[in-house]
Amino acid sequence: MYDNRRLIIIAVVVILALSAGVRFYHLGTPKKKIFDEVYYAKDAKTILKGRVGPTDKTFPWEPGKEVSWPHPEWGKFLIAGGILLFGDNAVGWRFASALAGLLILVAVYPLARRLGLAPVWALLALVLAAADTLGIAQSRIATLDIFVGLWTVLCLLFTLRYAQDGRRMLWLVLAGVAGGLALGTKWSGAYALLAALVLLFLLRNRPAGDAAAGAWPRALRAGRAAPAPLALLVVLPIGLYVASYWQYFTAGHTWAHWRELQRQMWQFNLHLHASHNYASLAPTWIADYRPVWYYFVRENNVVHGIVSIGNAFLWWTALVCLLVLPVLALLRRQRGLVIAPLLVAIVYFPWFLTTRTSFMYYMTPVAPLLAVLVATGYAAANGADVRLPEHPPWVPAEPDTEPAGGGPSRRPEDVPPYGEPVGEPEPRRARRAPVWERRRALVLFVAGLAVMTLLWYPIGRKAKAVFWSLPQAVSPALAWGVVVTAAVLAAAAVIGISLLPPLPYGEPEPRRARRAPVWELGETLVLFAAGVAVMTLLWHPGGRKARTVFWSLSHPIGREAKAVFWSLPQAVSPALAWGVVVTAAVLAAAAVIGILLLPPLRDLRRQLLWLWLGATVGWCLVFLPIVLSLAISSKHFYRLMWFASWI
Repeated sequence: MYDNRRLIIIAVVVILALSAGVRFYHLGTPKKKIFDEVYYAKDAKTILKGRVGPTDKTFPWEPGKEVSWPHPEWGKFLIAGGILLFGDNAVGWRFASALAGLLILVAVYPLARRLGLAPVWALLALVLAAADTLGIAQSRIATLDIFVGLWTVLCLLFTLRYAQDGRRMLWLVLAGVAGGLALGTKWSGAYALLAALVLLFLLRNRPAGDAAAGAWPRALRAGRAAPAPLALLVVLPIGLYVASYWQYFTAGHTWAHWRELQRQMWQFNLHLHASHNYASLAPTWIADYRPVWYYFVRENNVVHGIVSIGNAFLWWTALVCLLVLPVLALLRRQRGLVIAPLLVAIVYFPWFLTTRTSFMYYMTPVAPLLAVLVATGYAAANGADVRLPEHPPWVPAEPDTEPAGGGPSRRPEDVPPYGEPVGEPEPRRARRAPVWERRRALVLFVAGLAVMTLLWYPIGRKAKAVFWSLPQAVSPALAWGVVVTAAVLAAAAVIGISLLPPLPYGEPEPRRARRAPVWELGETLVLFAAGVAVMTLLWHPGGRKARTVFWSLSHPIGREAKAVFWSLPQAVSPALAWGVVVTAAVLAAAAVIGILLLPPLRDLRRQLLWLWLGATVGWCLVFLPIVLSLAISSKHFYRLMWFASWI
């Protein structure tokens, strides 16, 4: 893939600037408290006024007038800081959340690089994280989960820096501080510390001859190295957790009160069972099944709403990558491919064990890791060598040591950063993707963006009719069978594409010799389709003409296909008709997968990935109005809602 560091730096700055605009745009709308702001913004004001002392003789452990006592104080302190700066108003309540959401994006690119991704794939992770609508929604409401997300990402980033940059203790201290702030915001912040400890274990130093040593010597060496990480990733966070209650103690509470408060928090956080319209089970979160509406007003056929919903294309792709990448790691023997799925699993899977009432926005700390996970999947599908560095990548060999064979000693500048392949640097022209490849990737990205942004409702309506409504008319079992079959075939296609070996980039060949004529036609068709989509949906007169032409051409074909695949079998029995349709669909999908697997068309997967990326970003643009509380018509609103569970 093309790698130009200057362009990537510019792209990072542009993405962060656009993301800042989205997060801070009309931050004071709506002006009233929404959803759980009635707890956290109110309690932040209570903290500023110092009203956290014992006031109830029956429950002396309660922190005064606070109502969100089931959670520690650090997150509420940050909200209070925003109120202190901007006043007790909507901007003051939400400023800290917006800043935290932006800082998460600042950390995504270096985190992806530290996890072994090349600059272009780390940039892709940043694009995906910026396009996640859950992160945008959580950045614009005064609740605690966005702070847990920030401290989680920073804890992992600082841990990687400690393990890869010469084990400087400063980075481990910062990791422990970030983990302690996560724990001191919500108890679920402990998952960040667990993930950090796992990273340290995977990146532990292995002295020469360690593999041949016995289990007891290895255990002794590990025991001698354990005190510092345990102190800084366990003891320090616990100390910061207790320190979050400094105002609680100075207001007159005792240690006995604090112990009782912790017991009450345990009961609440583990055994809360309350009915709620937006409650959902943890395994359904990554499927984007039940988003949470924070605000919804409909007047005179105009809707203003704020929904906490993940980017469906990103999250669904992440689910596939979560299943596929560990398999690829085993097949390719690349440990780097399993790190991103492992981090997602550590931060996400413990929620599966909870029995309390839970909500999908608890995925906020997981969402940035989903972006890195999908970027890792894209890199793997393109044949990139994702390797997790286990040592400072710029450490040179000893100056007086010659390598075997009398070759030149390695210089620091010869060692590529962050786990890129080690060896003699390749010539620049041999490493760059050809110009036509970069242009085609851009064209496909823009095409996917346009199609997803402009065709969401028509695509969703047809997909729902084919895969759900029509089978549902026969039986619910058949409908679910069709959905599961389609999902399995889609996963098989993704796995098949991912397993294909990459086409190597060598010296650029002449344009005609390198590029098959079919791609010239493909680019033309893509540009034509993008133009038709824009014309059809943005310019109504042209759109009507385009629909007329398309219908006149496709109607005879559709009518004959309906007769062959539906009407004739239907005359025998409905079961036969559905059997014919499902068989035809399976054969068509198999044909598509077979075509994708043909060696001459292996490069097709690269183009499909760029097209999918464009669609993912387009999905974010489609849903921005109901994340930013922009005015839309009721008709437009219902066009966005593909599934009943989203309303």
